[in-house]
Amino acid sequence: MYKIKFLLLILFILFLSPTAQAQVGLNSGLYFSSHEVIQDERTTLNLTPQQSLKIKEKLVMNFDIRFRKGDGYYGYIFKMLGNESVPIDLVSNLASETENFWLVVGDQSVLSFYWKDLGGVIYNEWAKIKMTYSPTSGEFTLSINGIEKKVTLNDFTDLDDFQVVFGASKVNKMLNSDVCPMTLKNVSISDSDVKLRNWTLKEHAKNLVFDEIKGEEAEVKFPKWEIDKHIYWTKAKSILMPGILGITSNPAADSIFIVGQDQLKIFNTTSGETSTFPYQYGNPYPCLDNNIVYNSKTNEIWSYSFDTVAINKLNLKTFKWTAAPETCLEPDLWHHLHILNEPQDELVTFGGYGHYTYKSTIMSLKEGASAWDSLNKSDEVPPRYLSSMARMDENKVLMFGGYGSPTGNQGINPQHFYDIYTLDLQSKNIEKIRELKGITTPFTPVANAIISKDKSSFYTLIYNNINFNTHLQLAEIGIDKEVFRVFEDSIPYNFLDTESWAGLFLNNSESKLIAVTHSDSLLEFYQQAYPPLLKNDAIQPNKRKSSKSTLLIILIGGILIATGIIAYRRYRKPSIVTKPVEESQIATPVNKLQINKQQGTSIILMGGFQIFDCDGEDITGQFSPTIKQLFLLIYLSSILDKKGISSEMLTELLWSDKSVTSARNNRNVNISKIRLILEKVSPNLLLTHDNSFWKIEHDDTVYSDVLDSKRLIEKVKSNLILTEGELDRLLKNSAEGEICPSIQTDWMDQFKADFTAQLLDALLELINRTKVHQQIAKISDSIMKLDPLNDEALKMKCSSLFKLGKKGQALAAYNQFCKDYSNLLGQEFDKDFGELLGE
Repeated sequence: MYKIKFLLLILFILFLSPTAQAQVGLNSGLYFSSHEVIQDERTTLNLTPQQSLKIKEKLVMNFDIRFRKGDGYYGYIFKMLGNESVPIDLVSNLASETENFWLVVGDQSVLSFYWKDLGGVIYNEWAKIKMTYSPTSGEFTLSINGIEKKVTLNDFTDLDDFQVVFGASKVNKMLNSDVCPMTLKNVSISDSDVKLRNWTLKEHAKNLVFDEIKGEEAEVKFPKWEIDKHIYWTKAKSILMPGILGITSNPAADSIFIVGQDQLKIFNTTSGETSTFPYQYGNPYPCLDNNIVYNSKTNEIWSYSFDTVAINKLNLKTFKWTAAPETCLEPDLWHHLHILNEPQDELVTFGGYGHYTYKSTIMSLKEGASAWDSLNKSDEVPPRYLSSMARMDENKVLMFGGYGSPTGNQGINPQHFYDIYTLDLQSKNIEKIRELKGITTPFTPVANAIISKDKSSFYTLIYNNINFNTHLQLAEIGIDKEVFRVFEDSIPYNFLDTESWAGLFLNNSESKLIAVTHSDSLLEFYQQAYPPLLKNDAIQPNKRKSSKSTLLIILIGGILIATGIIAYRRYRKPSIVTKPVEESQIATPVNKLQINKQQGTSIILMGGFQIFDCDGEDITGQFSPTIKQLFLLIYLSSILDKKGISSEMLTELLWSDKSVTSARNNRNVNISKIRLILEKVSPNLLLTHDNSFWKIEHDDTVYSDVLDSKRLIEKVKSNLILTEGELDRLLKNSAEGEICPSIQTDWMDQFKADFTAQLLDALLELINRTKVHQQIAKISDSIMKLDPLNDEALKMKCSSLFKLGKKGQALAAYNQFCKDYSNLLGQEFDKDFGELLGE
């Protein structure tokens, strides 16, 4: 009995423990779209979508608000309805020369504020507004930034039931489309001193946000969340400038310098403004490999050439260069790293590529020296280019990754590197810190990296340098710890080796990252709030539902544990306790399920996650979200990477937020759970651990759509002919779509992208092999399921259907493609139906 009480006590303590910690240092608030968009797309925040709020003693509503200049200044801040009949509205006209804010009760304005009451116009600053109402006396008060006004209305007493909507409203008797241009946060409603609701408006669900006290829902339409600025890149500026020679920055002034042959442009990352300054004398070295650095000590831009020791300096007050060089030899160190060691007035560079050779050389030049110093470090660092660099302190920099060859010869085993080094600028010593393991998708970083505030990790942008049409994604990489996170949002980037460049900068004053892409004459700037977040980091859990679920799980778990202990004490023999699966958790059978019930044990991942045991029964419901992710990580690493996955990588991907001990315990517990489930699924489905790698393996008695497709893809790659049955299986699997589309994580996206690319290559190969129009139409369908905007597949599908006499189906397929194309890309498809068919 003591054991039972102890376990229940532990469960009770766990239930009382906080499930999440508040995020700090992040943007918060709900941005209301106002007159800059049409009425139908203006933002709504309905605090009482399901039921009104009851007040007994005194209504107190507080919120923080930030006003902005816009196309329109007039609009409602909020509309309230008391006892289903009395309007209570706060209205604004930010540009008015008379009243700027007024409180309306019934049919009259009862309290008003002018900007002069508040000490002047307040834009882009947080202000505090408080409104109170006493049902017994009919007294209303309104305060803005602590300045209070009040009025007593004897005709409006005994109001105790309230509906509240901020911004636009389509609620009956509260209709409104005029929205104040504002951002809102920290909305709370109290009954006297008892707080009833509190919406911080930080984390959020899709079209809902939950209050922090009871988890009550508020409905949101057309929201723009401030926290999402930490997730998504937005384009800040595009500049077209011929003759760009290099890009550098002055972090202290939040300025990025674009150095051209005849002029300098300065982009201010805070204001978003660009200034242009023609050179008053001279010009930089016309070298094309970004030989430009900024000297903060002298407020100069330095241009250098490896063919001369004369540093060419641009004075940023007079805009005069010290020289006017006319030529620069073909670069031998494309995409090298460079930094200015300011205390020593010394340029330091590392690596680079030229004349079919990768370099691992430190080049340094002190002002006034007679020659460049050169140190070959190929014994310590394999030769490379396309690396990334970040300043750690005044004397030390960090270097990461790149592309090169251990021999330096471009023709001998070129490869990607994922190692991290430190370079001492004084001694020129290089020390290796660690190397990233388990990278499944190859990448190179951009030239710049940003050290995190706690100096435990760094951020850089990564991309696939093998492709021209590629994209940049932000990555966080641990310096001393095993951290590697790739953030979901991406930036388009055309990489053409020596004709392109990309970098990453940090605006410290506004805490935002600035990404720069340079291709030919086009410069594009993107920004994202710092620190960055994954999409899941901004999702707000419903505390009310999660607490109920937690309580239910704890109660069931406690009962099951207690039952197990009693059974053990009574019978002294082992008993396996399984958690029952609720009927609502069991997937509804569809045609695919019926097929797999006949097949027996099956692992179906394409189009969705489904597992069937040896009797063909669907047991998907036994996989909790964590078990499902753990299973997928191990299984996909086993069949796609073939080597499996290490315990360290499992911990990093699934439990990086926990301590070492807690992470290990979580991993071991869930590994045990997977073993138990797999034993029930099939005796031929095994979880193994060999040479530090976890694997899930099985024989052909277990059907796997991904493994089956992988084998058929390999057969196509080997130029072998697929049988009719094999082709049908490959097309059927492809038609289901990508692997587990509902699971959106960094590591899952990599598996999806790699496998989908291989599958598309195989389908394109198959479609080029056949001349049977029915097969062409089927294969085209599969291609377009995986790549909805593939116009070549559309052309082949429509052409085949047309030749089969199915002209209506061909036109319908074309019209659907045009609709999807417009929705996804925001522009019209540029070929009409006849042009697509070649008529």
